[in-house]
Amino acid sequence: MKKQIDIGFGLECDIVKHLSKKLGPADNPMSWNNSKSKKQIAVMDPANIILVIAKTDHAKLMLCRFVEYDWSPKKIPSLDYHAKEESCSMFSTSYVLWAVEFFKLLGDSVTVKVRYDYPLTLESEDFVIVLAPRIENR
Repeated sequence: MKKQIDIGFGLECDIVKHLSKKLGPADNPMSWNNSKSKKQIAVMDPANIILVIAKTDHAKLMLCRFVEYDWSPKKIPSLDYHAKEESCSMFSTSYVLWAVEFFKLLGDSVTVKVRYDYPLTLESEDFVIVLAPRIENR
């Protein structure tokens, strides 16, 4: 049986407040009922650096206020990234720290996936956060 985020109202408010540091509110937010019908919902920050994906119903409840009503799963960008030249990935420390603090608030265990010239992915049972790399050619 999949665990549910077990948090009180105060902690849920802290999590939403933390999300709002990087994500802007939706002009026409997705309703809770509409978000439940989707397998997952996602939103990209205005700078196109961080993608937050909610996988569970409770995670979708916290994220739906940041997702536009007409959002579609087709809007999740592909994670297939390959540089044509040799390069290395660097990530904004402020975004990495933001993601670490987010998962710390949740109290979730996190799987970190990092590859040469590939976005950094941090994943728990409830959320996935993908950080776009800064690419510099050598």
